[in-house]
Order: sequence, then structure tokens, then C-alpha cells
Amino acid sequence: MNLVCENLPCLAPAGNSQPDSELILWIISVTIWIVLLSFSIILVNKAKGDLRDWILAFPFFSGFIGIGTMGLSVILAIFFVPSGEVGRWTENFHEQYASLSVLAYYKPMRFLIPVGFTIVSFGILISLVEGLRKWWIHSRKTGFIQSFLLVSWSITVLLGIFFVESTLLFTRDIDREIHLNMVAASHICLTLSPFLCSTFLLLQTKSENKSSDFQTRLLTISVGIIIIALFTYLIHIQEILSIGFMSFSHQIMIGSQLVWLIYFSTIFFE
Repeated sequence: MNLVCENLPCLAPAGNSQPDSELILWIISVTIWIVLLSFSIILVNKAKGDLRDWILAFPFFSGFIGIGTMGLSVILAIFFVPSGEVGRWTENFHEQYASLSVLAYYKPMRFLIPVGFTIVSFGILISLVEGLRKWWIHSRKTGFIQSFLLVSWSITVLLGIFFVESTLLFTRDIDREIHLNMVAASHICLTLSPFLCSTFLLLQTKSENKSSDFQTRLLTISVGIIIIALFTYLIHIQEILSIGFMSFSHQIMIGSQLVWLIYFSTIFFE
């Protein structure tokens, strides 16, 4: 990829999609979202034996795939991002270290990041479907607050996955405005959903007079995610840190969400 940069470093171009191509991308986003959700429902409810065990382990491993995708993308940026451009962080960590949003502009990260995080999306949906299935079978009787939390968790996860897939399709060079809006929306949903789920599980466990050690640790992680997200938002709007550290905080925030997913998924291991 050859770019002409008048002032180095330069960012990926700010694209502006045409109405026809924008509509096609929205249709593709909805289609991918429906396919992922449909397959997660089918696999969770129809898989038997060893296959079911692997399906329920998928969210756990998808969290590691997400973390690995971030790490590998950063490492590959050393070799594949052209000299002088944002993402070539070995030249200047403070200014050149790039978020996934920028790294996805370059090959092979352009393919690696969407594939890796689509796998994560699928893992999250499986965890949602299995979580709802377990609740339906074992403890459907919940109070108003628990019901509200459960519904809110489901909605934020479903919306968050749609926003993630839209983010991966609407890259900054295709349509920067839509891309940034989808990034913000997905972060809001995937920052709140762990807290909603953790709070629901804790309240439900206490109402059944069961040990709540696991749920308490899960809630602690989810509160940590919110704190990291607020810190990331603060340093972005106030620009109190360099570009490199802002990008690093962005990846730490995503990493904390993946850590929650990994720990939460252990609930499905028997």
C-alpha cells in the first residue's frame, strides 16, 4: 500500500461512502448479524455430546482469539505499516502507536482483525444464548430488577455485536463517520453488558442463597471495565495523553472486556 503523505505521520483517509454502497454494506452487516445469531441458537440448542461441549467452550477460546488478534496485529504493524505512517509504532510509540481502527486499514490486518473479532462476536452470542437457556431451565422465577437486568444484558449484547460487525465493514477509509459512530456504540454496549450480566447473576445467586464468590469476582471485573472505559473516554476528549497512549488505552479497554468474557465462559464448563 502506497500513500502520499504531505505531513508525516498520516492517518488512513477519511472515506465517505455513496448511498448505494452504504446501503449494500448495511444489508451485509444485518445479514452477518442474523447468520451469527441463528447459528449460535441452532448450535446451542441442537448440539449433543462432545460437539455441545466444544460449542460451550467456544466463548472461552474466542476471548483468547480476540486478545491474540490484537497482539498479532500490533506485532505485524512493525513489518507491514509503511514507514512514517500511523501504526508504525516502532518509530515513535507516543505518536505512532495505532488503535485497531487504524491498523485495520493495512494488509494483512485488514483481514486478520475482522476475522478475529467476528469469531469473538460469535463466541459472545453463544454465551448469551446458553446463558438464557440455563436461566430458562433452572431459575425462570426472577424479580423485576433481575428481569430488567437480564433483558438489558440481552439487548446490549445483541446491539453490541451488530455494531461490531458494522464497524468491521465500515472501515475508516470506506466511511469514517459511520465507522466512528459504530465504534462508539459498540464500546458503550460491550462496556455495559458485562456489568448488567454480572449484577443479574449476583442478585439471582443471593436470592437462591447460593455461594456468590464467582459472581462477585465477575462483577468486580465488570466494574473495572467501566472504570477503564471512562478513563479512555476522558483522555480522548481532553487529549491529556499522546496519541500512542490513547490508542494503547483503547486496546486495554477491549482486552478487559475479553478477560471478562473468558472468565464468564467458565460457568459453562461442567
